[in-house]
Amino acid sequence: EIPMRLESVLISKGMGLIAVSKPPGIATEVVLRRLQQQLAASGHVSDVSVVSRLDFQTSGALVAVLGSETSAAFHVASAQFAGRLVSKEYLCMCTGSPLGTVGTIGDITASMPNIHPEMGGGPLVGRGKAAATYYQVLARFASPLRKGDSQHVGSEREAVLSLLRVRLGTGRRHQIRTHLADLGRPLVTDATYGPTHLRLDSEWCPRMFLHCRRVALTDLEGHEFVAEAELAEDLEMALRKLGPELG
Repeated sequence: EIPMRLESVLISKGMGLIAVSKPPGIATEVVLRRLQQQLAASGHVSDVSVVSRLDFQTSGALVAVLGSETSAAFHVASAQFAGRLVSKEYLCMCTGSPLGTVGTIGDITASMPNIHPEMGGGPLVGRGKAAATYYQVLARFASPLRKGDSQHVGSEREAVLSLLRVRLGTGRRHQIRTHLADLGRPLVTDATYGPTHLRLDSEWCPRMFLHCRRVALTDLEGHEFVAEAELAEDLEMALRKLGPELG
């Protein structure tokens, strides 16, 4: 039996699967390596294998396999990710022209911009594989511009902050970040895809506003495996710095 009290916050466990709430500012591989060490220290000796990743700055539900990369659990989970059978839901905040009023539902189905192979980001000229992102506007806030700041004028002053629930139809690298940036609505404090907004964003939000809220797939016994992670504390604090919601 896997203990619930571990250094990494364990949010779900099933036959061949485990999920923790990944903090921001740490790589997926480091989180899972520490998890394996914690499990071993508690008497549960098992490999913990990477089956999906979250970006370094992204927090939230991170699913891994309890078993090696040759195990049945790994092959079953990998097949679901490859076959787009895994449901993944994110919370994020973007800046730019409104995507609609609260409750608006939309999708982005443009092919992905190519990603720089060395820097891990930065769209290049040309398009890559097809991708689908579905979103719902949960809330809208005024951009927290500083009074008398003449550097931010024109369309910048007309921008709003949109809190979105996002579901992925495909699982491309940096998909949410690049799709929204491609629309001219980069994520808040995204240094790679929203550098022109970085100084203003970082005044109230310390890191990229992207959090994996929910992941659902099937475990080795065919039961539904759901992992849900509450919004990270630093992003909750950032939300509290904003003014009242817009209509």
